[in-house]
Amino acid sequence: MIQPKNDWDWKNAQTLIGDIKGQNEGFGRSLWKSTTKGEFYWPVAGIQLSDTVYIFCSGVKLTGTGTLGFDYSGQNVLAKMKFPEMKVVGYKTLQDFYSIHYGIGFINDKKTGYTYVYGIKTVPKNNDLYVARFPTKNPNTLWEAWDGKNWNSNMAKAACIKSNVGATPYISKVKNKILMVSSAYSVGCDMGKDISSATSSRFMGPFSDLKTIYTIPDRLNGHSPFFYVPASHPEYINSKNELLVTYCINGYGTCVTGCNDGRMEADRYRVRGICVPLSLIDPALK
Repeated sequence: MIQPKNDWDWKNAQTLIGDIKGQNEGFGRSLWKSTTKGEFYWPVAGIQLSDTVYIFCSGVKLTGTGTLGFDYSGQNVLAKMKFPEMKVVGYKTLQDFYSIHYGIGFINDKKTGYTYVYGIKTVPKNNDLYVARFPTKNPNTLWEAWDGKNWNSNMAKAACIKSNVGATPYISKVKNKILMVSSAYSVGCDMGKDISSATSSRFMGPFSDLKTIYTIPDRLNGHSPFFYVPASHPEYINSKNELLVTYCINGYGTCVTGCNDGRMEADRYRVRGICVPLSLIDPALK
């Protein structure tokens, strides 16, 4: 879905849907089309560089088991969309990232000439944070990983830059800081409810300690929803020096009956938006 900047009228939003041609069986009319049988692409974050929008797409396969019934396949691509037409024009197959799931934030730094891409590696009920980069003028080249001391072309040498960063972290640059917002562990109703943040002055960390900046108030019959993916939007800082942060709720699972007569309330599955004072996130954000 594309929402025009500074236009909050939902009727002006555009939903992009692909056609059935070239789509793997069972995955409907996805805009992103994997050619690997039994897999689909899960879009993460993206960045506009000149007249092209690059979107990190994680290869995903259905497993039928586990908490969510799917798992990463390791077949990742950068999807390319022409701007302003917003038409998919191709895919760049990415190198092996050795179980690190990149794409949770892109930062184009004009000073260094690189675009920095953040990723996570799953640990029990948590994730560790990593960072890679590519030359902004050549997104199709191989990436480099931060190995703790230098940038390394061997992605297997990637070093953790912060451990235990929560369930679904997202990275952006807000003014002079690298900002991470993340959700508490939640894969169902009545689980984590907090959104936390941490900041750094460098792309490679170190980051400050995570601190809670918001507890979601969403409740239904006394139960909290499955929620995830808080995201900061540095292009939206209001006159009160408050940052727009969105998060998603995804129903109340087994805690509350989801469907009645084949219908579900739309308000149980949507994006929420909050305004967070920058001073709460980091007093240095001015």
